Amino acid sequence: MIDESIWKIEWGKGSAWGFGRIKDNPFTSDYRIERFRHPNGKLGFFINSSRMYAEYFDDKEYDSMDDLNEAALSWLRRNW
Repeated sequence: MIDESIWKIEWGKGSAWGFGRIKDNPFTSDYRIERFRHPNGKLGFFINSSRMYAEYFDDKEYDSMDDLNEAALSWLRRNW
């Protein structure tokens, strides 16, 4: 069984608002998440790894941080 407590995105604050990572998770230590706002105010994200910048670019728009986090974590769970 997977410990769900290790599947939480820790987002930066202030000028690091757009940068996130999964802290203390041995499966995802290679990945970093970047979030941004589309011109319409909705949220988007892409995922970098130590092997490739923008390894995954999600082309969807999200209304809430919860929705964005769920989508990013879903990709990470499928690809680690």
